[in-house]
Amino acid sequence: MGPLRSPTSSPSPGRQPAAGFSIIELMVAVVVVAVLAVVSFPIHRKYVRHARTTEATTRLGEIIDAARTYAVQNPDAAGNPIWPPASGGGLVSLAATPCFSYAIRSGAGRNARTNALAVRAVGRSGTRMAGVTITMTAPSIDRNAGNPVVIGL
Repeated sequence: MGPLRSPTSSPSPGRQPAAGFSIIELMVAVVVVAVLAVVSFPIHRKYVRHARTTEATTRLGEIIDAARTYAVQNPDAAGNPIWPPASGGGLVSLAATPCFSYAIRSGAGRNARTNALAVRAVGRSGTRMAGVTITMTAPSIDRNAGNPVVIGL
């Protein structure tokens, strides 16, 4: 006697075996992909926001470095370095990026040895960074800026 075969192991004579996936297999695959998407989307948004925050923090550091250069190159009559004006100018560009606008918050036009310079990035309305504010302060021209203060993230 030959080997036993299950009734579904071979097609009946004249029929081709079914090719492809069953509807159950396709539904399981769709459910798995949907669960992965639901879990990963909030994580992705978080990473994007943190990347944009890092970009703004880097830009604030560049503004402070340019302000230091400006202060050294533009001393007052007594030879003291002076922070740039609130509008920027010279090497200090306060040009907005797609997600943030930048401003000198305090210290503009003052003695850079005795006054702190604070710069701020504010999330632009209409973007996902709206409501986020990042502030970085350089205590004086001779000291490095402290850690950025992030609000609204």
